[in-house]
Amino acid sequence: MTLDWKNLYGNTKQQSWFKGNLHAHCAPFSPCSGISEETLLREYRSRNYDFLSVSNHLALTEADGGELTLLPGLEWNSRVGFMPNRAVTHQDHFGIYGDPAILGRCLEQRTRAGVLQTSGGCFVVANHPNWMEHGHHGLTMLQGDGGCVHGIEIYNALVETEEGDASAVNVWDRLLAAGHRVLGVVGDDAHAVKDIGRAWIMVAAERNTPEVVMDAIRRGRFYGSTGVTLGGIERAGDVVRIGTEEDARIDAIGRAGRLLARHVGTEAAFDFRDADTPYIRFQVMDRNWCQAWTQPFFRN
Repeated sequence: MTLDWKNLYGNTKQQSWFKGNLHAHCAPFSPCSGISEETLLREYRSRNYDFLSVSNHLALTEADGGELTLLPGLEWNSRVGFMPNRAVTHQDHFGIYGDPAILGRCLEQRTRAGVLQTSGGCFVVANHPNWMEHGHHGLTMLQGDGGCVHGIEIYNALVETEEGDASAVNVWDRLLAAGHRVLGVVGDDAHAVKDIGRAWIMVAAERNTPEVVMDAIRRGRFYGSTGVTLGGIERAGDVVRIGTEEDARIDAIGRAGRLLARHVGTEAAFDFRDADTPYIRFQVMDRNWCQAWTQPFFRN
């Protein structure tokens, strides 16, 4: 699918915003999780989520979400030696979402190269790049993945209490500056009830069905949030505008993480003619330290 990197969002005024999470685990499918499938779904419904992917480790989980739209997905990780197929190792964690038939074939793969070659047609996310002391997905590895990886987790809430850094915008900006077009994804990575509802994506789509929401995600029509609600994201010519529901600090970020402009209020705009940068993205923080991240816009 070819994305319009000049303006991924298009005209969001004609669409609705749906709240969801792509990264969550339940027992017994994911040995790292301590909550049941029933509890996981109930907790997300109680927090007014519109959609969820139960992305268990090396397992495709079929469930009845009720009013909660469920997106087929899983978290793939490489195996080490003769560990059981569902053992959670520390290598090469990818969130993969899409056609269950393709996901089933991905489960058969044992190497990073193998799963990326098999996942064509799915939406693939490099999960928590800055997890663990030495990092999880190295920059060189991600650059070598080419067009097989469509997004990276720029914020993983679980890693706030793990070794490493929950934020990976530094990795994202280096990839974007090097010419790699990847989307920024955020999520809970829920393993327990206390992990639920800390980070999510807001997707602009016509309706809340698995096919429509998944198509919008593939097209990059979403932003990430830990509590900030954006009121509008649009582009007209060289000018990109963003709005928030409440006063916040709105940063315009450019090449390799460079701060281009800062505005405090409910609206901000950036003109590409004002700075030499191939892309612009917005990063927002409110008075409660909650954040939001838009996808990047590229020059015409």
